[in-house]
Formats: sequence, C-alpha cells, structure tokens
Amino acid sequence: MTITHLGAKRLQGVKLDRKVDSLGSSADGTNTGITLQDNKIGTGCAFFDGSGDYAQNTSVTPLGSGDFTISCWVKPTDNEAYNHFISTYNSGSGTNWALLTVSGVVQLYVEGVGNDSSGVTLSENTWYHVCCKRTSGTVTFVINGTSSGSVSRTTNLDSGGATFCIGATVGAGGQNFKGYMNDIAVWVGRAVSDSDLQAIYASGTGIPVSSLSGYATNLTAYYPLNSNFNDSSSNSFNLTAGGDAVAQSQSKVGTGAYEFTRA
Repeated sequence: MTITHLGAKRLQGVKLDRKVDSLGSSADGTNTGITLQDNKIGTGCAFFDGSGDYAQNTSVTPLGSGDFTISCWVKPTDNEAYNHFISTYNSGSGTNWALLTVSGVVQLYVEGVGNDSSGVTLSENTWYHVCCKRTSGTVTFVINGTSSGSVSRTTNLDSGGATFCIGATVGAGGQNFKGYMNDIAVWVGRAVSDSDLQAIYASGTGIPVSSLSGYATNLTAYYPLNSNFNDSSSNSFNLTAGGDAVAQSQSKVGTGAYEFTRA
C-alpha cells in the first residue's frame, strides 16, 4: 500500500511514494497500509487498525544481560488484557521479552521468568512517556518522569536471532497494542539517567529524544515514527510494517505518531 501524508493543513490524499527518514537520507523503511495525518506536536501522524498490524526488524541488537533503556510515548485507546508496545520474538522459544500493559498496568514480560510490574495503570486516551531500564542488574520503570517498580533482574533478555517488533508480539496476534505510539528509542549498554528521562518527559510537554544532549551514546535504534518506520540512529535498523491503517489526528513528539488498534 501507499503511505498517505497529511500535513498541518490536513492536505488529504497527498501521496508519498518514497519515504525519507528524519535525518534526510533516501533509505526506505517499508510501510504497508500506513496513513499519516497532522499531529499534536509537529506535522503528521499515522494510525494502525491492530488487526495483524506490526513493524519489525530481525537485526536489532539484542538487549542481552547488561544495562539497557527503552523509551517511548504511548497513548492507549483500549486497555484490554494484553497490549504489547515493544517486544522480541524467537520462532523457537516464543516471546523473549515484551514491554506491555496487562489490563492497563505497565509491565515487562521476560520469558521463563514472568512479569515485572510497574504498579502504574495507564488511563485510556492519555499520553504517557513510558520507559523501562536496567541499571547494574536492577530493572526500573520510569513513567512520566517518576520511577516505580524496581526489581532485581539479571536475566539475559535475548541473545540474538529474535525479531524486534513494535505494536505487537509476533506469534501472539490477539495481543496487539491499541493506541498511539511515538518517538521510540532503545539503548543497549546504557541506563539513561532519571534526570534525562525527566527531560524527555518535560512535565508532559515532551521533547524528541534527539533533542537530548548525548542521546546518541549507545543508541541502538531510534524510531521517531513521524512519517515512516526508519531508524534514525546510525545503525539503520529500519522496520518493515504490515497491516491495514485508518487515518487519525493524534501524536505527541516530533512530526507524527502511529496508532495501533485492536480489531
């Protein structure tokens, strides 16, 4: 399908047959059935219908057993039982790990271990800055700039060969995230400081990760999700997207967001 970009003036039907990433390169991130529209901050956003919708890459550096940070803006529109924001999946062992909500509560699922809970429930139709990080063996959630749910966890989350996925977990088609996502960043080998995560949250206003001083250090993948699924880090882990889409007018940071809905 063709990506449709709607700018700040809602110029509906303007087609972009070639996608350009936020760094200005001409490398394509494959976009299937994505419709873009003007957003809350910037000039465009996008929407997924959640019926088999996802975006994935099989080469993203695994989180491993050391420090990491996952940062994303999410706006759930339906807090059904299991809504996966971001995950990795191995065809042999299933889901390796997943950042998700369980009946609205933000949790980190780890294969063979279970779920670590933040204790924080997300309200529907509200933007949240959701982060999960590991610092010297301790996993902590930082949601809207506030730390919660710390637990000791030294497990190797994935050792490679897994599919990195946003908006779903591959192989669990009924557990797709329903809502908007924006400005996803993954650092491997770095636990981003609470003060930096608070700066990204910016008291709810939000700033793009790329506005943070030193953001590129240990940055594994960065998906602004403004007009495509391209990786704006130096690694070019562009995502391949699939599924249908319906235009919506929502997003949080930068020039667009993606909304994932459940069929």
